[in-house]
Amino acid sequence: MTDLRILIYKEDDLFVGQCLEHDLCVQSKDLDEIRRLMAHQVEFYEHNGGLSSVPPAPTEYEDDWHKTTGDPMQIVLNGTGTATAKVAA
Repeated sequence: MTDLRILIYKEDDLFVGQCLEHDLCVQSKDLDEIRRLMAHQVEFYEHNGGLSSVPPAPTEYEDDWHKTTGDPMQIVLNGTGTATAKVAA
């Protein structure tokens, strides 16, 4: 699996993790839980036809990724690969 990028942002009282390469999205009140939930999403699709069946996220998320400042974080997705995450302000 190739590396993924995950844009994390706050929406009301939830953190939202949006993958950019594939339109996968998870929500949680716990920022650390985003990694686990995204890992489950990726693993599900890899075992059910592959991520190639999932289109990219809408371009607005790509734009937000480039506007987000701060250092990206490397996270491991439970043996399914790695992702670079940025937290939007």
